[in-house]
Amino acid sequence: MKTMVDDFSVLAIEKCLVRRLPDLLSPETIVGLDDATISNIAAETEESRLERSRATEKLKVLESTLVVLRSLDRHQPASK
Repeated sequence: MKTMVDDFSVLAIEKCLVRRLPDLLSPETIVGLDDATISNIAAETEESRLERSRATEKLKVLESTLVVLRSLDRHQPASK
């Protein structure tokens, strides 16, 4: 029952927000924004940039490790 009440609450809030989006994000509104405001809205935070950078480095390490593991796996005799 709690889940259903939560779902209805979320839907009601989303409906109110979505209904106002055309007014909030109209082309006229966006064109009228100065560069600093657009940067504040759209720019990546330093924390996000660092996190993305760390994740990219981890991905490189994991991908290179996977290549090594696959090459080692090819050298294993087939088990019976």
